[in-house]
Amino acid sequence: MKHVDLAVFDLDNTLYDWYASFLPAFYSMVDIAVDLLGCDKKELLRQLKAVHIRHHDVEHPYALFETDIVQARVSANGAEDVWRLLDPAFHSFNRVRKAELRLFPDIRETLDQLKRRGIRLVAFTDSKYFAAVGRIARLELGDVFERVYCREKSVSELPTSPFDGYRPQPIYNLSATKVSELPANEAKTDPRVLQDIVQREKADVA
Repeated sequence: MKHVDLAVFDLDNTLYDWYASFLPAFYSMVDIAVDLLGCDKKELLRQLKAVHIRHHDVEHPYALFETDIVQARVSANGAEDVWRLLDPAFHSFNRVRKAELRLFPDIRETLDQLKRRGIRLVAFTDSKYFAAVGRIARLELGDVFERVYCREKSVSELPTSPFDGYRPQPIYNLSATKVSELPANEAKTDPRVLQDIVQREKADVA
């Protein structure tokens, strides 16, 4: 039997259910924000969709803060007061996401067994840097994968906030050397992406 040197794993909806963790967290945040802002839920959702489209990312950090509804509050009351107002909504998002994010059954055991066999494990996801690395850290997979390939982050992923606690942590205690950012135009279903990863990992595909 031919020895396998490298295994490249997809992440979202392969190792865990992305929908089951993100969607409940997102709507929990929205419901609390609607109460705090006294706004129409459908209109807030419409504006959030516009922010997601603008950034090409439904997980854009603190997209809520970029909606027109919230920015109107910022103009009236100042950014610091609005960040404090929305604090319960952001905390609810993080709390629910953490509670609902879990690996599918037997995934961790399978990954550990592959590592024991000497197979190098790397991960690839279409998610951007902070979302991808955050999930790897929360699922305690940093010691499993030798490298994580994700979409490159942009300056727009770093929201302006008067509080350091609102900024996404840059590496979530995951060594920066383990994270490789791929150009935004390299996405799944394109075989060239996998070829690129294999070449970077210097793996033998003969």
